[in-house]
Amino acid sequence: MLKKRGFIILLLIALIYWGFFFADQVMDSSQKEREGFTTAESRRETALKVIENQMEVFMIIEGRYPDSLEELVEKEYMEALPDPKGRPWEYDQSAGRVK
Repeated sequence: MLKKRGFIILLLIALIYWGFFFADQVMDSSQKEREGFTTAESRRETALKVIENQMEVFMIIEGRYPDSLEELVEKEYMEALPDPKGRPWEYDQSAGRVK
């Protein structure tokens, strides 16, 4: 029972964090477009942040970073990986970072 309650609390924290993050990204996107970023660059950056956020949720729950980005989809942390917009995603598992 205690483990289930802890999991639910972590999940709620992750969802709240994601909500604040997403709201911030929407504001950043419009500012970047005004400053000359293309829509494709802006979308790629937003997709990158979503992937990184889900990797952090994975880390909290699983205790490790995923072996591959596809593992996020396999374990249902994401429905699908976002389109990399012309450049493939580069994943560094040891650092838990995507480029």
